[in-house]
Amino acid sequence: MQIIGLFCSFSLESAEGVYMSEAVIEESPLLVGLNEVQKRAVSTVDGPVLILAGAGSGKTRVITHRIAYLIQENQINPENILAVTFTNKASREMKYRVEELLGGMGKGLWVTTFHSMGARVLRKHSSAIGYDRNFSIYDDSQQKSTMKAVIKLMNLDPKRYAIRYCLDMISGFKAQSLAPDEVRPRDFDPKLVEIYAAYQEELKRSQAFDFDDLLFQLVKLFRLNPEILAIYQQQFEYIMVDEYQDTNVIQYQLIRMLSNLHHNVCVVGDEDQSIYSWRGADISNILDFKKDFATPEKGVLRFELSINYRCPPACLEAANLLIKNNLQRTSDKAELMASKQADEGISYYLAPNAQDEADYVMSRIDQLSFENVDLSTVVILYRTHAQSRIFEQSFMRYGIPYQIFGNVRFFERREIRDILAYL
Repeated sequence: MQIIGLFCSFSLESAEGVYMSEAVIEESPLLVGLNEVQKRAVSTVDGPVLILAGAGSGKTRVITHRIAYLIQENQINPENILAVTFTNKASREMKYRVEELLGGMGKGLWVTTFHSMGARVLRKHSSAIGYDRNFSIYDDSQQKSTMKAVIKLMNLDPKRYAIRYCLDMISGFKAQSLAPDEVRPRDFDPKLVEIYAAYQEELKRSQAFDFDDLLFQLVKLFRLNPEILAIYQQQFEYIMVDEYQDTNVIQYQLIRMLSNLHHNVCVVGDEDQSIYSWRGADISNILDFKKDFATPEKGVLRFELSINYRCPPACLEAANLLIKNNLQRTSDKAELMASKQADEGISYYLAPNAQDEADYVMSRIDQLSFENVDLSTVVILYRTHAQSRIFEQSFMRYGIPYQIFGNVRFFERREIRDILAYL
């Protein structure tokens, strides 16, 4: 049992009454600066744990402190801890923070993305499923070349069976953990299932995996070789998963497989931030965590990080009013509370069309410029790159300098410059 309080009272009963004694218990440095729920989430290390982490609630801090707490306070070997996230950037950030907390004690720790973990395990054991350990990992262009060859070999119409469409469908099958012989042809074009099978055969002939295979083939490896799965089940005594609301079927299967021995799995996520269903994310993974991972010996402990350190109250109030209409969320989940002081309310403008919206935004920016506001502190957020064009036209008409992030300016795109040059 971990004692995390600053003070702990002890009592002993005797025939003459109760003797009271108070002893000061030093709090772990890893818990200093955390709020009470964060402390409990960090120090509760055994059994299945669900941490519902609202936006701006210190999620990454809790995960990294929990990893450090396992190693420093519970003397868990770093090699027995697996922490999984979705992007290389997130895994690097997590690893860096843990190293800062531990000062070199975390050597051997697995902080990785799902796909990097898959590649690492497959490099060691791929021969068990008929692949050379020096297999290639195909990038997007190599996948397209392979699919193009398959379409040509099968003498199919490339307009009807477009390369990108076929690859996207196959990616979806693999995310659902479906091999070619497991896809029901009556639910899809039977020819598409044949293309899937031929594509996989071509990959194997080339001793190559595509990006989705790093998980798809890993699950296959574990299913066909229980003794290999047992090695990693034994090794990963503690498993943590970041952004659990974004996991798909095959990622869920991997976590179930790996945690099935020790059952010390901690997932962190927030169903209110689930936006990747179009990419195969299954929100039921986080909603059904208690049902899926609880055991008779180890029930699921749930912690809610509901204090937001990022946004002012008006922003949170608006978000709470909106998200409460979502039916696919935990019914008794607490609303986010702001730690910041009160601020002005949120203003909005309901525009009848895109041009009117752009004109309104320009007038606001023009007013801010008149008030000597530094324009580099002003940002416009839009949903898709296609929406930037009308704003760019308005910027040029108003003579306001601007910069596009994550893409090139509309009028500097190659196809637009070609058309303009032609005209």
